Amino acid sequence: MSLKAKVFTLVISKNRQRGFLLPVAVFILVVMSVAAIALWRSTIQSSNSTVQELISTQALYAAESGAQAGVGQIFTGADRDAVNAQCDALNLTLNYSVLGLRQCSARVSCSFILSPPSPNDTGSVYVIDSVGTCGTSITAERTVRVDAYLGEEE
Repeated sequence: MSLKAKVFTLVISKNRQRGFLLPVAVFILVVMSVAAIALWRSTIQSSNSTVQELISTQALYAAESGAQAGVGQIFTGADRDAVNAQCDALNLTLNYSVLGLRQCSARVSCSFILSPPSPNDTGSVYVIDSVGTCGTSITAERTVRVDAYLGEEE
């Protein structure tokens, strides 16, 4: 093989390797972009999950507070008939303005059962339902049910 043929072979192999790094660079950019987008989405989902858990906890506290207010309101009567009337009329909506429960509300209702738990008892069982709702764009709703018993004094 002559010197001229060796130079020509070297030039051809040099030209064939041109542009090899360009596909590798594009591949690396695509892979890094996909990884960055996946990491970004994971961070956003984690943040939303944390916010949802916080709002759900606030809704639970709003519902518990509403249930306590309902119990306090129906047991202001002097006797069972007065408490029954208070329970029957209870349709309470609370809108909270305190720091931990802003943008929260509670709907409270009451029902009662006159049937005594035992044959010698003449008491009543009261069921207070409180539904706490919190949030604006991300919302949560929690329900608390409280059973209370009022027995007759002998």
